[in-house]
Amino acid sequence: MWMNAIEKKRAKLDVLAAMRNPRAKRSAETHMTERGVARCLGVRHEEVRLWRARGEGPAHVRVKGKARYPQDAFMQWLSTLPRPHGMPSLPDGLRH
Repeated sequence: MWMNAIEKKRAKLDVLAAMRNPRAKRSAETHMTERGVARCLGVRHEEVRLWRARGEGPAHVRVKGKARYPQDAFMQWLSTLPRPHGMPSLPDGLRH
């Protein structure tokens, strides 16, 4: 399911804010939650959990027993997804 215009804007702002946060480390130690990944993709968090169980979706690590998604790995995985016709690619600041 692709995001509507409001969800797209919210996801873009979430990713940009996370990348610009001066307190966040710009390394593999910066992680996203399952719900954060779901919000960025416009899917339910159960879908992200299902992908993880199947070995699909973005790479994850376990932190204190919970799945976390390194932001760099998420952005790299996101850039590999096919885009529907007419959907713009990632902004320059988000590309790897």
